[in-house]
Amino acid sequence: MKSNSIRKCSVLLTALLLAACSMPAAIGMQAQPPEGIETQPSQEQIEPPAATPADQPTAAPDPWANAQLEVVGEQEVVFDWSSDRCQDLNIPDLAVRAFRDSDETINLILAHPTAYRMTGTGLNALSVDCDPIHTSRNDPDPEMFTDNTWIAAAYTEDGETVYALGHNEYQGHTHPGQCPQNDYFACWYNTITLLISTDGGNSFSPAFEPPGHFVAGLPVPYEAGKGAYGLRAPSNIIQGPEGYFYAFVNLASERSERQYVCALRTSDLSDPAAWRFWDGQGFEDRFINPCLLYTSDAADEEDSVDLGGRRII
Repeated sequence: MKSNSIRKCSVLLTALLLAACSMPAAIGMQAQPPEGIETQPSQEQIEPPAATPADQPTAAPDPWANAQLEVVGEQEVVFDWSSDRCQDLNIPDLAVRAFRDSDETINLILAHPTAYRMTGTGLNALSVDCDPIHTSRNDPDPEMFTDNTWIAAAYTEDGETVYALGHNEYQGHTHPGQCPQNDYFACWYNTITLLISTDGGNSFSPAFEPPGHFVAGLPVPYEAGKGAYGLRAPSNIIQGPEGYFYAFVNLASERSERQYVCALRTSDLSDPAAWRFWDGQGFEDRFINPCLLYTSDAADEEDSVDLGGRRII
């Protein structure tokens, strides 16, 4: 009974995330819930009563209606793998992100499981530093979230302490016994983690002992054969009003080719558990380490699971 209720909880949380992170209006399609989930018609699907003239809303003008993107400079090569690489896998495998350290030096991160950086006085004067700033642990335990990690989004306010969201990718096919399919995409599982540098970007490590550095993920643990799924590829961290920090992540649902964009927010960059996701109304819902859902300690009642104060029944 506990196993069934916990799995129901997992499906419900997955459905909530997919519903919150999907953007059907933006991509011209209606988002569908995971197979097996029954939904009630949304407000958009229920035809409202005819509005009187006084009830008609006033359309807000589109501030970007005449927006244009213009390239104002010549194309410039910043990193040439054929001549600049420190080793063959020194590849900028995510969007490059830069920050300025306490010495006013620009640090441009070349993200990969072994990460390097380019440094210089400006973006037009960068050179490769071949001392790695982060090396992935390649942990075969998917519950540690420390297999292959890319430094995806760095943010600092003093140039010394640098927080970074990590794109953690569990590659089951590289660990004996973890992927009967022996295929990269069949056993690809993504989560978001928190890394920290306290030396101005010279080195990064998990902000807390794993798995305490877990930030975000789908509420389902790793399972071989489910395909490439999870939360991945964070955007830059952007400071917003009222002391909040925001980021966007890509969400890929299990056994599906559907992908979504999910908005995250935190008031404390140092706390991986402080991040919340947009649920359609506000940033109220938290991410739960999916591995905790599948332990006997997680189920405190026969038909319900307590998730950090939010009870799913």
